[in-house]
Amino acid sequence: MKHWDTFLRIQPRETSDCAPIGDEWCAAMGCTSGAGEVLDLLRKHVLPLVRGTKGLDYFFYLVHDYTSGVPVSPAIDKADYIHLRLVFTEPVHTLTIQSPWEMTKSVDPSGTGFDDGILIGGAEAGHRLIGKASAFVLDLIEAHKSDADVLAVIKNVRQYLHFIANMTQVRVA
Repeated sequence: MKHWDTFLRIQPRETSDCAPIGDEWCAAMGCTSGAGEVLDLLRKHVLPLVRGTKGLDYFFYLVHDYTSGVPVSPAIDKADYIHLRLVFTEPVHTLTIQSPWEMTKSVDPSGTGFDDGILIGGAEAGHRLIGKASAFVLDLIEAHKSDADVLAVIKNVRQYLHFIANMTQVRVA
């Protein structure tokens, strides 16, 4: 079992709390979590885990809300989660990750949402690309001073993502 998923709950907040951290999209969409909370969790929990895990081939993470079905959580749980996939170079038979991580389990790799049929290397190649993007975002976060204002870091990350959109002329709404 080389592929493992684990989840980190993002504490829900009131939509009205989005505006002070400058997350207008979050406020408009009625999200329960925003960029500030995610950035904080990436700094405090994702970075130390991926940087400190031995035998890791690659990783990726995504943020899911309860409507996505990932993770499968109790119906009353309306929280968002950071979904972290860890892929090891060698099979790992048991994996224990400390709290606040939860629902850690081995998984069979599946599709990516890409048209895997046109990717050289199929779904595995797609997962590796998502991993490179995840690593890039974590590198962006690590490049900032640990005491930097959260809103300033978010704005810088958004600016870098703007540059990527500019390079490709592909916009995501």
